[in-house]
Amino acid sequence: MQHQNVLPVFFLLICSINAYSQQTSDSSKLLEAVQVTAKKRFYEQKPEGIIVNTQSSLLSKGSSVLELLERAPGILIDRRKGSINFRGKTDVLVLLNGRPVRLSPEQTVTMLNGMSGAEVIRIELLDSPPAGYDAQGTAGVINIVT
Repeated sequence: MQHQNVLPVFFLLICSINAYSQQTSDSSKLLEAVQVTAKKRFYEQKPEGIIVNTQSSLLSKGSSVLELLERAPGILIDRRKGSINFRGKTDVLVLLNGRPVRLSPEQTVTMLNGMSGAEVIRIELLDSPPAGYDAQGTAGVINIVT
């Protein structure tokens, strides 16, 4: 007698599940396209050094390249002497898009002060640069990528 009462309840349960699945499948929509966006981190640690992604920073909009360098970790700029220190050493090789800047340190500081920070994509602070770089920068290499 108990089994006879279970069958109608089971039948009603199956019918309601079937009706619910048909109702939800009719109301579903397909997306045409999905766009995923991501931001790069401001600092990236790499084996050869630190990469500062300035392109996504609000600080780069109204600053000079020299001011961006002053905010970078391990960089100390002495504007009076016209020198750039990287991790406490002054023998720094400054590159602009991978090419050496063949100016005196004072002229390099002046040039970087006149460049807009909004043009810079990233600054690479390489304390152990790969072998392809000039041996001139024994303190490290600063590559400014525009």
